Amino acid sequence: MIGQEEVNLILILQGYDGRLVAISERLENLSKDRAEIEKAIEIEKKKVADSKAMIFDAKMKLDKANLELESLNQKLMELKIRQASVKKSTEYNLLQNQAAAMAEKIEQLEDEIVTSLYSSDDLKIVSDKMGMEANLRINSLNDELSRNLSLIEDISKNISELNLKIDGLRKNLVNRDLLRMYDLARRGVKRMPVVIPVEDGRCKGCNIRVSNDILVALRSSGSLVQCEACGRLLYGKEQEQENGFDDENG
Repeated sequence: MIGQEEVNLILILQGYDGRLVAISERLENLSKDRAEIEKAIEIEKKKVADSKAMIFDAKMKLDKANLELESLNQKLMELKIRQASVKKSTEYNLLQNQAAAMAEKIEQLEDEIVTSLYSSDDLKIVSDKMGMEANLRINSLNDELSRNLSLIEDISKNISELNLKIDGLRKNLVNRDLLRMYDLARRGVKRMPVVIPVEDGRCKGCNIRVSNDILVALRSSGSLVQCEACGRLLYGKEQEQENGFDDENG
């Protein structure tokens, strides 16, 4: 026969185990949240880097165009110097045509540079806004990450404390057969609790009416009996009340 004190200890153990399951799930969810936050931070950092890269690329293109313009102006000057020194009209006309073509190219390039300057200004405004918004988002995400890590640390401490309590309680359970019954029930039942009362002839876990044999066993011996439907371990609610036992201790 299993004494009420032993059942009481099992219910307390179940309470600790149930709490451990719940906070372990929360820890897992927080760890997933942390990974998502860190991923979001990397995305925002990439936006900041991209905004800087946009400005850098625009500046490089503008610098390249200015260098090309400088080179063309230098070549045009050289053509005009050569043109001034030639005596043959055919050579003069050839240089004149080359100079005209180069002057036209210079004019086009100057127009492109002016357009690029305006585009660069617009691009800088867009880039600065994008970078500022990304940095604000990063700051917010870092605050969220800090809170997340603090919660993870607190929950990890709670888990360590609970594990110590569970280990101590399991060592204090003299009835090893009862402990094995509980462990088997925990492995077989998907969700807590696994030790549960019978009320109005029904298992409080699955709400299925139990057999008369189970009711008789509960009333006569006060032992834990396995529910034939869900596999939970049952104890008599009426007997628990008569003995002043409260399952909320678990």
